[in-house]
Amino acid sequence: MCSELNNDRLSPLEYSVKLGKCDCMLILLEKSRSDGVLESLTVPRLLNMAAQYDQSECLESLLNLLPKGEGNPLELPPDSLGNTAAHEATSKGHLRCLQILLDNGYDVWSKNSEGLCPIQLAIHNHHTECYGFMLLFESSRCLASEAAHHYNKAVRLRNSKMSNYDAFVMIESQLSRYQEQLNEAMRSTLESQENILVTLDCIYDQLAAVLASMDDASELTCHLETIKGESERLQDLFDFSVITNANSMLSRLLTDFREVLKDADGKEIKDGTPEKSRTSIFDLHIRI
Repeated sequence: MCSELNNDRLSPLEYSVKLGKCDCMLILLEKSRSDGVLESLTVPRLLNMAAQYDQSECLESLLNLLPKGEGNPLELPPDSLGNTAAHEATSKGHLRCLQILLDNGYDVWSKNSEGLCPIQLAIHNHHTECYGFMLLFESSRCLASEAAHHYNKAVRLRNSKMSNYDAFVMIESQLSRYQEQLNEAMRSTLESQENILVTLDCIYDQLAAVLASMDDASELTCHLETIKGESERLQDLFDFSVITNANSMLSRLLTDFREVLKDADGKEIKDGTPEKSRTSIFDLHIRI
């Protein structure tokens, strides 16, 4: 019964699609499947018929029966001439069917065996609504894709900037920690230097007192003056030691580092960075 043809050479299944009887179509499809007479090309052929006769409900139901591939957009099955449901819809000016195909993520730009795509058929057949809709849809898709591209680029740039910012924070924190360690070492060194100089002064005063009580101490006096000279030279060495200026050098390094950060960034990072963190980095005080 399902395979009998009417005078238009249409089977009951095809005739139900032509008239838009969606419930009948689904029942006949299930009957053909259970009887084992449903051919692999039946659903693709019915898709083209639904688009050709502007039966949007049947078209949508048939699309749900198609296996969903991994492509984006999804491919519509063509007939022997390479025409898809999109070709049929645009050649007849059936805008609703075209919208359904696009809403379901199907490709409406494939070419048939004559090298024509659906939008060209819409132009050739003077269906301006279909032509305009396809242009508008494709323009919107391109704009959305471009917007997504710029957004992703902005996100990557921001993440990169934040990553660099975190690295800068770590470097500056290390420099500040090194300065604190250097300050502590300098305090200890200054105390040791002071003790050395005080001890030398005490030794000099004691030797000077001893020499003053002696009758002939010219040779010892000469040695005492040598010790005094060495003490003064040691004092000068302490005063002009590189360690003495290390703290100011490190302070200048920290200041220059912050200036480099500002020049490279153009401005302080604001997005995604707590205000307290920014203040602690750029207003850090140097202590000794």
